[in-house]
Amino acid sequence: MVVLMSDRSVGRGETVKLGRVEGDLQVGRKATIKAESGGKVVVTGDVVFDGGATVDCSLECSSVEVKAAPHTGGTIEVHGDLNVHGTVDVADSLEVAGTATADGFDVGGHMKSGSVVSKRVRVGGHFKVRSALESETVDVAGHLSALGKVKVVDLHVGGHAEVGGGTISGSTQVRGHIEAKSSLDYGELQTFGHVSLPANSKGDRLSVLGRVEFGGDATCRVIEVKGVANAKGNLSTEEIDVLGKLRVSGSITASKELKVIGVADVAKRVECQKLTVEGRLSADRVIVTEEADVSGELRTVLGMKSSTITVRRGARVTGPLVGGQVEVGEKPGFGQWPSVWSEMRQGVGQMTNVEDVYGRSVRIGAYSQAKRVFAEEVQMENGSVADQVTYTRNLKLTPNHYIHQPPQKTAKLPDPPL
Repeated sequence: MVVLMSDRSVGRGETVKLGRVEGDLQVGRKATIKAESGGKVVVTGDVVFDGGATVDCSLECSSVEVKAAPHTGGTIEVHGDLNVHGTVDVADSLEVAGTATADGFDVGGHMKSGSVVSKRVRVGGHFKVRSALESETVDVAGHLSALGKVKVVDLHVGGHAEVGGGTISGSTQVRGHIEAKSSLDYGELQTFGHVSLPANSKGDRLSVLGRVEFGGDATCRVIEVKGVANAKGNLSTEEIDVLGKLRVSGSITASKELKVIGVADVAKRVECQKLTVEGRLSADRVIVTEEADVSGELRTVLGMKSSTITVRRGARVTGPLVGGQVEVGEKPGFGQWPSVWSEMRQGVGQMTNVEDVYGRSVRIGAYSQAKRVFAEEVQMENGSVADQVTYTRNLKLTPNHYIHQPPQKTAKLPDPPL
């Protein structure tokens, strides 16, 4: 093997075989570099390209710089691995058949590689990785396609993103759509387009301005749906805000709060610590450990159970209510705007409507209507209506109430459905 002891230049259009270069290497446009043996060229210094060139082997060096302006035919092709101890600065495009490794990649045009290992990757055009991608930060102005597993801290993509799965532990911002082919663990994910997350994906915070598809069971600490979300399984979270539309084929478990300002349809059960419904929530059953506040519409098959239940004026509840203290027809609280749903109902003269109510203390407020009421203590306000009232201790009536059947005092109330 020939060992060169000083800087070396390769002229424009030349094809040269090299082994080890002690120093820097200057490469002219349209030149081709081949390995003397072993399929690899080692340069102890920097490699500077005047324009597009071909490295028909693997290359190891201290740094790479390409001086050609973007879109001037300055693509560098490496038909092997590229191992750079420092940084890679390519004004146009870079294509590596094998693994590309460097402290940082700064590519003005497109970048393609078999796999990439780096601290920082910045690509002005499209970025395509056939296998694994590992980097602290990835910033792509165009589209990203990483078909293998990714291990990234922060990911910013101006176009669409496709990843094979893996981990994006920090911030993920995608202007277009993002799709993961297998389960993805993510930190904070924000998208303005579509998101497709396979089953068993996990995250810290998800903010959806467009559309998200969960392919199966999913876990995320905080979920904010401003667009449309569809989950083909169960959702587990601490907090979830639905300002748009959410459809879940399984159940929702929120260790803290579920807030529905838009529309949420849940095929099975909802469990949470606190529930606020200003839009519409539909579920098989709803279990709330502390406080439920409904100013919109709640639809259940088996009912809702909570320690305290407040149904605001103009709201509608389908399905039984089971609680300790239940208030029906309450005015919006301080700082709480009336629900659009309840305002529409009040505008056409409709009352607050609930069905069967079970509780320790139940108050049916003005212009509110219930079917059957079962409680220790019951209070009926002016303009309130009930089909039947059964109580064990106290019944407080105002002059302008209406009960279809005579109230009944009993020693024991029937068991609630939940």
